[in-house]
Formats: sequence, C-alpha cells, structure tokens
Amino acid sequence: SLDLSNFNITNNATLFDSMFQNCGGVQKIDFGNYFDTSKVNNMCFLFKDCASLTSIQLTSFDTSNVTSMKGLFQNCSKIMELNLSNIKTNKVVDMSEFVENCSQLKALDLHQLETGKLETMKNMFKGCTLLTSINFNNFNTSSVVDMTSLFENCNNLEKLDIKSFSTEKLVKMDEMFKNCAKLKL
Repeated sequence: SLDLSNFNITNNATLFDSMFQNCGGVQKIDFGNYFDTSKVNNMCFLFKDCASLTSIQLTSFDTSNVTSMKGLFQNCSKIMELNLSNIKTNKVVDMSEFVENCSQLKALDLHQLETGKLETMKNMFKGCTLLTSINFNNFNTSSVVDMTSLFENCNNLEKLDIKSFSTEKLVKMDEMFKNCAKLKL
C-alpha cells in the first residue's frame, strides 16, 4: 500500500511521466487531498506495469491541463474497476494504451469524459480480456485519427454501442475488433 495522502506536492511539477511505473508490489494507492496535479500536462505511463494494483483513488486528481494519458494504466492486470468520474480529459490528445492489458477490468464508464481534442485511441482497450461493457455515451471521437487495435483481444465483449462514434477524421482502424470472438455487430 502506498499512502501519499500527506505527501504535499504543491510545486510547479508538469511532468508525471512513468512516475509509478514498475511498482509491481503496490496494491493500493491513496493520493488524499495534498497531491497537487493542477499543473501536470503529461501523465504518460503513470501507473504502467503496476501489476499488483487493485485499488486506486483518483478523486482528488486535477487533470485539467493534461494532454497525454498514454498508457496511464497499461498492464495494471489486477485492477477490476476504475472510477474516472472526476477525471478531466478536455485537453487530452492521446489516450492510446490507456487500459491496455488490464485483464481483470470488467466494465468501464467513460460517459463523463470530454474528449473533443482526442486524436489517438490506439490499443486503448487491447487485451482487456474480461471487459464485457464500456459506456461510450457522450464520448466524442470527432478528432480521432487512430483507432488501431482499439478492442483487440477483448474476448468477452459481447455488445458495443459505438453508433455515436464520429469517423470523419479517422485514418487508421486496422485490427480494431481483432479476436473479439463474442462480439455481435
């Protein structure tokens, strides 16, 4: 367990790239209210390879200036749920590999995320083998150019409502549904 609830970061930190990467033994992270992320613009691979992480509290995270969340939870293979309701994504351009290989994740609610500037979703859910549902209501894909392998190896995904997806700028979508054996289109 990693308790950062009294770890006061109120400086001008703008880069949290790979900050907790490879913390394989950490099961729970609590950021409390003192972890100031208001100036951070890069959260690439922040929790990548935290293979034992089962619980994370992000309610105090200020992500209003973040432009990249690439690989944010990549290979967090024991996370079963993520509460993203307080996460601001209105400036995020890259969410590729966002939850790639989160093999215990069963459902994900993305309906509150503002994604008007999002350009790449490559491998975003790839390898989420237990994922059965994703709520994409209000998910804006009007600026997305890359959806390569978006749902690849999502073996348990049976139903997917993406009729609101805009494809006007989409250039890459190869292997988007590769190995989605249960998906009924």
